[in-house]
Amino acid sequence: MPAESVLTNITDAIHIMQEILPWGTLLSTSLVGILLWITTIVVLPRKHLLFLLLPYLCWSLTLLCYASCHHIGIALLLFIYYFWINLAEAPFQSPFPSSINRLLKALLVTCLLVPIGWNMYVLYLDTQLVLYPGKEMVAFLNKYKLTDENIFANWGMNKKGSWTWDDPEGTNHPFEANVNSQPEAVILNMYLPHNIFANFHDAGDTAYVYNITPNEAQTLQILQRWRDKGLPTVLINPAPIALLYNNEEFVYAYHPAYITQSYRPWKFNRPQQGVEIIYLHDVLWDKLKDRLLADYPNLAQVQTKKKQSSKEKTPAQGASK
Repeated sequence: MPAESVLTNITDAIHIMQEILPWGTLLSTSLVGILLWITTIVVLPRKHLLFLLLPYLCWSLTLLCYASCHHIGIALLLFIYYFWINLAEAPFQSPFPSSINRLLKALLVTCLLVPIGWNMYVLYLDTQLVLYPGKEMVAFLNKYKLTDENIFANWGMNKKGSWTWDDPEGTNHPFEANVNSQPEAVILNMYLPHNIFANFHDAGDTAYVYNITPNEAQTLQILQRWRDKGLPTVLINPAPIALLYNNEEFVYAYHPAYITQSYRPWKFNRPQQGVEIIYLHDVLWDKLKDRLLADYPNLAQVQTKKKQSSKEKTPAQGASK
């Protein structure tokens, strides 16, 4: 991980820690990390070693439970923190020959320049691609005056256990819905003066995602409150609303009205993030379909495919599966 934060680029996966990596890759990246550890332990005074080892150990144990790509910079940050503490007390005195010192300085400059290069590339991509279409999706909602509708953002679903779409009430297994995980709501609200999502923190104005998965009883209470808000007229990305409404109204009721591809850059890679979709309920679709089909001719093709597959699954089911 120290190597991945400064030099190497071993994968374009978002959840890098869930990848099974080749031994050669692990050895090459570990070598950089080992050199960093050796330099830290041998060159600098040991009296502050606990300043690094204790938080590093705690962090490493945490990563056994959860890790994602945006956490790897913490590895570098902890080393910088340790070096900073020591350099603040005494100037750095290298025990190595001048040739080794020059090599270490060259490596240090490289480690500083490579992350700057990654960031510059991302800034360039931001002018060429839709990295995440939050601004564009909000512009669509404003254009068609939809921000005052009953809008639901999709929420996280954990597909472990025996929960299936054939058992939407979860009678055979506790709910696996993570109702607090709604990153799309956070991203779109960045471009709005206030929260517009009826199911985001129960329509509160909190502008972040709760990193707490509620238990089954709490989930049922939250879903009940969402159900009381009424059937949503706008869905931001496919949402498993079968959990909320025990009837057939949702099966044919929603039409994709806005579709776009997004990207999530990772160093010098640009993997596709996925397709972002705004669905409109029949009531809104009937009012706006002429304008929408005129503005977005490709929607006509999507509507034809929807009619062909609507008897098999809902938009929410298709995406979640």
